[in-house]
Amino acid sequence: MKNLLDVYLELNKNEKKSLIITTLLWSFWSLLGIVIIVLVVLMVGEIITPGYQRTTIYYYWGAIAGIFILKGISFSTANHVAHMTGFALISRLRNQFISRLKLFSLGFFTKGRLGDISTIAHQDIARIELLVIHLWTKLVSDILVSLTIALGLFILDWRLGLALVSLLPFAFIAFWYGNVKGVKAQTENSNNMLAMASSFVEYTKGIPALKAFSENPVIFKKLQEKITAFGNSSRKSALIAFKHIGGYFFFMELCLGIMVAAGAYLIIGNAISLQTYVVFIILGREFYKPLGNAEAYLVYYILTKDSYNRLSTVMQNPVIPEPANPVLPKKHDIHFDTVSFNYEKDGFSFQNIDFKIKENTITALVGPSGSGKTTIANLLVRFWDVGKGAIKVGGVDIRDIAYDELLAKIAIVMQNVILFDDTIYENIRVGKRNATKEEIIQAAQKAMIHDFIISLPKGYETQVGEAASKLSGGEKQRISIARMILKDAPIIILDETTSAVDPINERQIQQAISNLARNKTLLVIAHHLQTIRYADQIIVLEAGQIVEKGKHDALLAQDSTYKRLWEAQHLAKGWKVVS
Repeated sequence: MKNLLDVYLELNKNEKKSLIITTLLWSFWSLLGIVIIVLVVLMVGEIITPGYQRTTIYYYWGAIAGIFILKGISFSTANHVAHMTGFALISRLRNQFISRLKLFSLGFFTKGRLGDISTIAHQDIARIELLVIHLWTKLVSDILVSLTIALGLFILDWRLGLALVSLLPFAFIAFWYGNVKGVKAQTENSNNMLAMASSFVEYTKGIPALKAFSENPVIFKKLQEKITAFGNSSRKSALIAFKHIGGYFFFMELCLGIMVAAGAYLIIGNAISLQTYVVFIILGREFYKPLGNAEAYLVYYILTKDSYNRLSTVMQNPVIPEPANPVLPKKHDIHFDTVSFNYEKDGFSFQNIDFKIKENTITALVGPSGSGKTTIANLLVRFWDVGKGAIKVGGVDIRDIAYDELLAKIAIVMQNVILFDDTIYENIRVGKRNATKEEIIQAAQKAMIHDFIISLPKGYETQVGEAASKLSGGEKQRISIARMILKDAPIIILDETTSAVDPINERQIQQAISNLARNKTLLVIAHHLQTIRYADQIIVLEAGQIVEKGKHDALLAQDSTYKRLWEAQHLAKGWKVVS
């Protein structure tokens, strides 16, 4: 998508047809109002004519009543068609946006602002739908109505017609210039709004810390600066609109004044009838009424263009490339084949990382914070792509596997569990959308969470709350494990999940993980070395390099980094305050 008009090109045949129908119905509705005005003028002319026939007035009444009925039908039909088409468009745009987000590397989300993504999904797409389906159909309708009225008035009297449009070129110049200036000002204003929204999110998330460090006003001051910047740019945008749109309306009002003066002059010279003059006075206003709506259309167009640019930036952002001829591996062993990777220039990097994980075995990644454990897991699921070398599953480069197929083969259980603001049942069902109730219950039982769920008043239909605030850390973990058991992926990435739970939850989680990992290829990011004593392979990382490989006992028998980590962890089990 490169231009706001591209949205029209992407509509399907039925939606384009619906827009044409909606536009014609709005035009018909407006023109019927003009017909009513003309009929009323003619009826009044008939009444003031000596010797008029009452039956003729009845005909006028009947015609006007029938037109009002037609206006009601056309109005309701146009609204119905527009809303149905709008619902289809907004649903498709949001689905495309959400699907696109899934294809980005994790780097896109670390560099971007979550406030931006939320604004696009909710506000920007809604604006595009409103402009394209509702406002632009009315804009085209207004143009058709104005042209129709102008044609009729020129036929009635070309001299007054010319007077009516005499200064329109100047009005359009003022309108165009205001559009150019307004777009720039509104773009700046929208950027300031997004910055303010992101600061609000940061401020809200940081309130607990701010309460603890109330004497540090840095975050609050930053938010105040963003609010002030948004207020200033809002005033600037409003001032530009007032100045240039005011000029547009000024020239239109002058046109009406010229037409009124010219009409009066022609009446004095008996060049036109009084009835013609009255028609011009009334329909002249009707001619300019659609053009007057252009102010609202312009303002909304400026807002929507900025929204569209933000959406287009996301939709055109590079995604993880899909293979031209995807291959599906038959086995599930893993090979990091001389992999090199770096996040950005002068940032964390890997060089020539090489190790193998046999199918249906347990491999643990060990090392201090920042050594690269999580990066290895992220590379395996293609949150980023490697710079050099290859990661292979079943002998197939993961870049040659369709991305959805790769994700289907891998289950991830992380420390920071993500549950959605929905029921426990639906949160587990994320692992397999077509799962039966029996399958979901069996998964919960294997994850050691079923008994807890049925003890709740609403059982599986219990709402977990925003950010799963109603559940403890251990309960979240076991629901997450139930989800992965339901997925039944052959490869499991496990960011050790028991580092911040009580002993009872830890024991239940360990049992749930055992059920999950049975006959799977398991990659564990280990924090508690005690939990990976029986791993088939332990890989020790330090500063992006593999420094040791082996089993627990063999590594402890050496003067190894692993041994030092093991001893340090055991010493850290107890602590005291020295006064």
